[in-house]
Amino acid sequence: MTRVGVIGGSGAVGSALLARLAGTGAHLTAAVRDPARLPAPPPGTDVRAVDAEDPAGLAEFCASCDVVVNCAGPSALLGDRVLRAAASAGAHYVSVGDDGCDHRSPAGPDAPAAAPGRSALLGAGLLPGLSTLLPRVLARDFDRVSAMVVHSGGLERFTPAAARDYVAGLAAGADRSLAAWRGGRRVAGALRPRADARLPFLPRPVSLHPFLSPEAERLARTLSLESLEWWHAFEGTRTTDALAGTRGRGVTDPDALAEVLVRASGLEVFGRTQYQALVLRARGRIDGRERGRILALTGAGPALSAGAAALAVRSVTGGGVAAGTHWAGEVLPTAGVLDALRDSPGVAFLRVADDDDAHSGVEEGVL
Repeated sequence: MTRVGVIGGSGAVGSALLARLAGTGAHLTAAVRDPARLPAPPPGTDVRAVDAEDPAGLAEFCASCDVVVNCAGPSALLGDRVLRAAASAGAHYVSVGDDGCDHRSPAGPDAPAAAPGRSALLGAGLLPGLSTLLPRVLARDFDRVSAMVVHSGGLERFTPAAARDYVAGLAAGADRSLAAWRGGRRVAGALRPRADARLPFLPRPVSLHPFLSPEAERLARTLSLESLEWWHAFEGTRTTDALAGTRGRGVTDPDALAEVLVRASGLEVFGRTQYQALVLRARGRIDGRERGRILALTGAGPALSAGAAALAVRSVTGGGVAAGTHWAGEVLPTAGVLDALRDSPGVAFLRVADDDDAHSGVEEGVL
């Protein structure tokens, strides 16, 4: 029986992942700082008090696992210490965050190595994770993809950890805000934020902020795209208003901005149903003709991340990925992904269609 340990099991993603893995035949252990915060784990799940910042306790926990899944955060502060502990214990590793590695190759000389003969998958969540895996799924329909527009976001409250990681990405990539991929390279200042944009399959207008992350740039290179635009979408204006002060001068106080994002997003979602979405539009050649395709996914953010992490756990235990350290979205097999997501709790909508079939397009960012 495969022993799967989930660090951060009392959080939104961790608890959703435990529920997703229940009944798969794995022996599950939830590692939490305070066991009282996990009142109703799935039947048969062990619960252990583990602090990811305690090296001895973390090492002991990882030694009891065949697969360690890291759902704790923020990644910007926790870094790669859980990956290193899992590698020392000889366990496979899956992380829903980027382990602080977003701006370097996970296989590079300065990156922590997986245990010999084991796999370590970073960014096995919604963003990063599905945000690379699903474009790869969509690209399978084409003989060649030339251009892609990605919209990610929706209406969801930032947790303190998620806000800290989001701000860390902004601070590390100040030159990536407003950038786009054009002609095989990143072009600074190519796009502008805008409000009241309508996206296919989303219920209400959203505010859009362009940001070409390292993940997006890797995707453009992997698919040999001529053009890529990546827009963060926020329903309402409070969150984008909070971000407006970073334009042109970068992030001056990360902790303060993270707190502002938590408060602003909390006000935005008050009394409303939260959701996250990925809307992907691709254009290229299919059977020798210029065609467009669209893929739209919506659902509860933690459940979508848990669905991606479950795919990663299945792949590392089933030998679906090579040994070594990888970005999950770049190496997870694309076959069966859409069927697995459709069966995932928390997925509200998933559709792949010809782009011409999608209702009203986006005024900016349309291919």
